[in-house]
Amino acid sequence: MTRRVLLFAVKLATSGLILLLIAGWLQDLHPAFDSPSHFRLHLAGLLVLASAILLLARCWKWCGLGVVVVLVSVALTRPYLPSIDGNGAAAAKIHSAAEDNAQPDIVRLVQMNVRYNNVRFAKAVEVIKAAKPDIALLQEITRTNEDLLDDLKPELPHQLYCHRQGVGSVAILSRHPFGSANKRQCLWRLGFARAEIVINGVAYDLASYHSRWPWPFSQTRQWRRVQPEFEALQNPLILAGDFNAAPWSAIVQNTARITNTRVAPGLLMTWGLPHAALRPIFSQLLPIDQVMISPQMSFLSRQILADGGSDHYPVLTRIKLR
Repeated sequence: MTRRVLLFAVKLATSGLILLLIAGWLQDLHPAFDSPSHFRLHLAGLLVLASAILLLARCWKWCGLGVVVVLVSVALTRPYLPSIDGNGAAAAKIHSAAEDNAQPDIVRLVQMNVRYNNVRFAKAVEVIKAAKPDIALLQEITRTNEDLLDDLKPELPHQLYCHRQGVGSVAILSRHPFGSANKRQCLWRLGFARAEIVINGVAYDLASYHSRWPWPFSQTRQWRRVQPEFEALQNPLILAGDFNAAPWSAIVQNTARITNTRVAPGLLMTWGLPHAALRPIFSQLLPIDQVMISPQMSFLSRQILADGGSDHYPVLTRIKLR
């Protein structure tokens, strides 16, 4: 009797996992379907475990169905899995800033959500400085951590920051000078900042974005309000931010489509639970910090940096310009 109850529970769990994964495949139909897509790898891992139990129980059809759904899910996620795409997956070798500075067509970009209440932002300053970036695109710069901007000014003197309250605050910091003042823009409470920088005489658009949480929260509604500004961005473009969404999700892919950019490949789990007691175990749970670039540029490497006192890890991306 106990065996039958346990087997029924496993079949019920398998059904739920299959439905959630298939819903994620239909992510473009409605934001409600996009939400489970962010957890696709976690759900697929649980389905593998359930399928293994069903295999031992000789439930061949249930096991086969679970395996098929896992394989399709993995195939749909393929560009963002480790060691799949040689042109952009996280590199094992750490390239020094001195090596990159010797090549004027390489840019070092740090993307980080600093966290609105991060009183340990000095750690973030230390980590960002050690990476020696040419550009830093930051989110959640508030009155609690705004001194970070002054601390980084010697290395990144050209700065644009958009209001200093709320989780939607964003900033653009650059070693290279800003270009046209007409292209400096902040969207109040919509987590969007835009600026133009000039590198070796060429103008590049930069944008920092902080998305709200997925459905049933207001992620899609915010995105639709920012959409005209995304469409107005000009190539060559570097766009990065905390999208609160996986790279294969509809919200990220639609952003890449309307900005004519490519999402950085590879799988970097950049977000984890902020509680100090839980962080050592659950420090890397979701890949929700994204970088996008125009087709004429290419990704050289990406790597997660040290803990900066936030629930998000900073990410260093090396980009080869056109």
